[in-house]
Amino acid sequence: MSIGYQDTSVSAELLAECEEEKQLATGWGKYAKFKVWLHYANLDRWQRQGHHFHYLTDVSDKKERLICTCGLFLDESDEIAAEVIDSSVALKAGDLELDRIQITKGHRSLDDFKSLSCALLVNYVWKSEIGDYLWTAFCQECGDIVVELRNEEAKAFVNSHNNKHLGQL
Repeated sequence: MSIGYQDTSVSAELLAECEEEKQLATGWGKYAKFKVWLHYANLDRWQRQGHHFHYLTDVSDKKERLICTCGLFLDESDEIAAEVIDSSVALKAGDLELDRIQITKGHRSLDDFKSLSCALLVNYVWKSEIGDYLWTAFCQECGDIVVELRNEEAKAFVNSHNNKHLGQL
């Protein structure tokens, strides 16, 4: 299992192009264009929210590739081992039910898709009583976890741990 990166950033131009194609389509083609637009619109939203998770599986050339919202991918059929979180850190994650992408090291920041990130927003829940999503974040280096924080608070946890463990500004 080896890792690599691909560009998953979503530009405003791409979203506008998908929207235009969706509007111009007819019949079943309209539904197909809607699904393309929805894929990119959801990816864009998750990226702006800071959510790292296995959002897409690409199967080609007899390889299964798991892809994160940040562009990190795992080629499952390769025999080179990807670096995963330390077992003692994994134990701290407990009931988070992290996916294979979330336990693999090497994520990129969703702010710039270049710098590394060791702390990730890994899950969310909708809280109707406050009309907002609350986020769970996890640090792959020390195992610290925060649960059900507002997005800006969870992102502050991520930034703090990235600064601490990776020396990012």
